[in-house]
Amino acid sequence: MTQPNDMITVNIDNATGEQQLPVAEVQRIINQHLNAARYGLAAKISMQVAEQFPQELWPHYLAAESLYHHQQIEPAFHYINLALEIDPRHIASLVIKSRLCLYEGDCDEAVRLIDQAIGLAPEDSQLHSLKAELLVDAGNIDGAGDSFRKSVELDTRNANGLLGLAQLPGDHFPEELIKKIEFI
Repeated sequence: MTQPNDMITVNIDNATGEQQLPVAEVQRIINQHLNAARYGLAAKISMQVAEQFPQELWPHYLAAESLYHHQQIEPAFHYINLALEIDPRHIASLVIKSRLCLYEGDCDEAVRLIDQAIGLAPEDSQLHSLKAELLVDAGNIDGAGDSFRKSVELDTRNANGLLGLAQLPGDHFPEELIKKIEFI
């Protein structure tokens, strides 16, 4: 397992060529690229690290996440599958793989993966919101309503859950939920 001060050889950009940098610095650079929507650069660096450390989860996960956002679906699947081989219970990897499956049109597998993540963290309000969003995309409005309600019941301040519930067609706010939310 890599430590924050372990050195990694990476080519951050073509101008500087290969450099030896601490793991923590490489992770910071990758996250900086992700936050700035420079997904191709984040993927390039993550893939280099994944090649050097094939048993490490984090570079595979970050490569998959970057490639997903860069809409490079096939290589994203490759890296997320490697991440899940390392740790099949890694919730963030299950979430990325579910999004990839949805992108490919496999709604059933996407929901199965989110359900697996929820099984690992049943009190995670955000996971229930993510499931609801998947169900909306799959056209399952009633199921989405149930998941958004569960999300809000777990955390009445979950803005994604509240907004998602409000945007669904029909009446999805039971009276008790409204009262609970109004008295936060």
